[in-house]
Amino acid sequence: MKLRHLKIEHFRGINSLEWCPDPGFNLLLGPGDSCKTTVIDAVDYVLGPRWSLAFTDADFFNSDTTRPIVIQATIGDLPKKILGDLRFETSFRGWSSNGLKDEPVEEEDSSDELVLTIQLQVDHSLEPTWQVWTERDVENRPVFRSQDREILGVIRVGAYIDRHLSWGKGSALDRYSESDDRLGPVFAQVRRETQEAFDQQDLKSLRDIATTLESEAQENGVQFVDGLKPGLEITALQSSASVVTLFDGKVPSRQMGLGSRRLLVTTMQLQRDSDKSVLLVDEIETALEPHRVRKLIQTLVKSELQLIVTSHSPIAVQEAYEQSVFLVRRNEDKVSVVPMPSAIKVNLKKSPYAALARRVLVCEGKTEQGFLSACRELWLSKHSLSLDALGIAEAYGEGQPNGGKLALAFANSKFDAAFFFDADRGPGFAPEVAEAAGLTTFPHAVNSNSERAFFNSLSDEQINEVLELIRERVGNLRSILGCFFNLSQNTDVLWDSTVIPIQGGANRLECLIGLASKGNPEKKPTYPECPYFWSPWLKDTETARVALAMVADNWDDFAKTELGKVLEPIRIWCYGE
Repeated sequence: MKLRHLKIEHFRGINSLEWCPDPGFNLLLGPGDSCKTTVIDAVDYVLGPRWSLAFTDADFFNSDTTRPIVIQATIGDLPKKILGDLRFETSFRGWSSNGLKDEPVEEEDSSDELVLTIQLQVDHSLEPTWQVWTERDVENRPVFRSQDREILGVIRVGAYIDRHLSWGKGSALDRYSESDDRLGPVFAQVRRETQEAFDQQDLKSLRDIATTLESEAQENGVQFVDGLKPGLEITALQSSASVVTLFDGKVPSRQMGLGSRRLLVTTMQLQRDSDKSVLLVDEIETALEPHRVRKLIQTLVKSELQLIVTSHSPIAVQEAYEQSVFLVRRNEDKVSVVPMPSAIKVNLKKSPYAALARRVLVCEGKTEQGFLSACRELWLSKHSLSLDALGIAEAYGEGQPNGGKLALAFANSKFDAAFFFDADRGPGFAPEVAEAAGLTTFPHAVNSNSERAFFNSLSDEQINEVLELIRERVGNLRSILGCFFNLSQNTDVLWDSTVIPIQGGANRLECLIGLASKGNPEKKPTYPECPYFWSPWLKDTETARVALAMVADNWDDFAKTELGKVLEPIRIWCYGE
């Protein structure tokens, strides 16, 4: 069975929502209170095997019970028992790439798949009803019973996971097993032997209590046949198999760690009718170490299950980024589930935190990303809250034009997004495009860039300190700078064995140093005789972070420099000043 289409009305925080999940792995991402779990609950409620559900007024949108809760799940790849059930023969609908039709097209060349729409409705009485829903047959919609829903094989791995570890009606373990063992006679014998063993115990204090109570009750007119005595009543064994559970040696599996129990139930579902089942997992990373999260997702992706998974884990995002990733967004009374834009998806492997954040700051390149990493620490001298506490994450834009596309994709996906970029190449889009998307931009001055602005913000002494850092990290600094400066016909450079003393005067070298560190390998033809022109000194996130941290120990002072004047508006945006 596969879920083709989901429609939710007036359920908890969702006024209305429609979503078509992928037949394979579906990862739902969104901030807290975006209704991700409500989507999981809706699928569980409408298709799960429970015969009854307890609703309250709080389950209605805005607690308004005058409008019913309606959850419709259109399901395809139907089990044979459902397809062959005569109760549903006039209720089938059609599903194709063009969407849902109320009546399937039966011609031979039709691509329509036979589907059923199951509707769960709850009105002010709080009593749930399940029906097979069509537009054409309003009066005779067949009931979809718990036995029917059990055939569908939907399992929720979550709060009630322990029930799936026992051989009970509707549990994963019960469906996993094909055993014909009859437990009734076994239970009868166990009851007799247990009762006999209990009667042989010398329970003097309990017997004394029973004798006293018998005497007192007789005075009030109660008659007994054989007299009161303590006994053992094993009601759980009379008709239910739910007390037969899995053990790890002598330890019940219910006492295993939560993560292990969740993996055990998931394993059952993967091995039993996996091509006909839907697995619902809320916060897949719960109680699992990163390596087990990674392994679980890898296993689930390879399965034929349809999976609907929520997560707040960057590990999960990195492992599932190539699958169907959806953004759940809640804006006042509107909730939407939309596919993750491709510009964001390709970035998830490198910047998984960004997809989980409330606010995203896209950095065009590694230099900008490194400077922002240093600012995270610097800005704590002015603020008690970190950027993490504010829910702000950086995303690496991988240069232009990718950075601009990524920033716009975040903004158009309803993230509170901003873009930090060099002005020498521009953002890659017109200002009115950013304004329409709600994207905040932070460029440098005209024709400037982060590397040049950084060196222009330093004193001669600080430049020497930074060059020593770069020499340690990059090496061969003398050859690189010598080649570049010779091309620039600058003869005033003095060398020693370790650092390069910078001389003041009309032709300060900061811009040249900035240009040298900014070099672009794709522009080598401009300086064909200089093999060292591409010298990405600061195009390493960690080098850029350390370099800025070395020279900017006081933010108020650094904010007055050329680079500081670019970064200061970013600080104001982050902290909402």
